[in-house]
Amino acid sequence: MTRRTCTHFCLSQDFEETYLYDVDDCGLVKLPVVSSRPIGQNPLAPTTSHGLNILLQANLDGDTTSICLALGPMIASSTHEDIRSQASLSASHKLACMCALFKLLQNCEMCREGNIANIDALLGCPVYAHEPVALDQFPSLPVASQIAVCTSLFYTVNWFIGGSALCGSMNCLR
Repeated sequence: MTRRTCTHFCLSQDFEETYLYDVDDCGLVKLPVVSSRPIGQNPLAPTTSHGLNILLQANLDGDTTSICLALGPMIASSTHEDIRSQASLSASHKLACMCALFKLLQNCEMCREGNIANIDALLGCPVYAHEPVALDQFPSLPVASQIAVCTSLFYTVNWFIGGSALCGSMNCLR
């Protein structure tokens, strides 16, 4: 394996393990299979945080999706009560790096394959994030919930901006 191939493989594997969750045929989001998860622990991703539901949203692939971008659980960890905790800092770092890593993965794929066929499923996959809140209900939410909603919207919009920039610059939808 060449250095370029090894780097690409490690990057795509790390991106998948960090940012993507599986979606089963019933639309349930499953946690990634990690060896550190105790046997018998619930394999489903959390469905609430900060008193808000975490839902699959913006599914451009329709019913055929098998993966989703897992923003909700990372946002829940990044807005942890102790913002200085290691888990909170790690989740915040992962969120901040997400779009840049996706862009790097896109460029690696273009250099290696000449197209993005191996990662095009990411362009239309749903986002697993906090549900939007009506504007008139927003002020009545606790501050932690307000932060979770705003952070969720921010990273969801950035994700779609990055995907649409890719499609616009490389004509991937032809």
